[in-house]
Amino acid sequence: MTRELDDDHGGRNLSHSVFACESCDTVILSRNDHADRLRCCDESLSEVATPDVATPTLETVSSEMFGLPKRGFDVSLRTSEIGAATVAQVADVLGNDRSVVTRYLNQLVDVGVLMKTRRVRKQGGDVNVYYPIPPTKMRRETILGCYAWAGMAADLLDEMNREHATLEAHSEHGTEKLAVMFW
Repeated sequence: MTRELDDDHGGRNLSHSVFACESCDTVILSRNDHADRLRCCDESLSEVATPDVATPTLETVSSEMFGLPKRGFDVSLRTSEIGAATVAQVADVLGNDRSVVTRYLNQLVDVGVLMKTRRVRKQGGDVNVYYPIPPTKMRRETILGCYAWAGMAADLLDEMNREHATLEAHSEHGTEKLAVMFW
């Protein structure tokens, strides 16, 4: 089944679409407000109908793209709500163990959605403080991560399709044998 261009996606207005060149194999994922600037082979690219795919949730995206389970996603949301926060503050809000929260906070720093600084405490010692990156930077970083992830996923599908075509070409039974191998 294919998603038609006029589908409403459950009432959501999509800001990104897939565009393709009618002269070559170029396919681009782009913001809709940039569509008029997309060109290839001396012609404008056209938005294309795409196969139906499951609509992702934020939890699915954070899990699949960034390797964050639900708890990591919750840590990210709560830290963004609190603003600058220590591990203890985030752990208290979530009711989670500090070691678990520390692991997720550091993973979120590695992913690039949080920043970490070290503050010296008045009573001695120091403490890590985590805070969200500015919203404009967050949007850019997460979209770039999404595009990179989609590109890697497309590479995997291309590889599978090449292997499928090679096996089919060498198979006496066509796709009958392949159905057993892949499904």
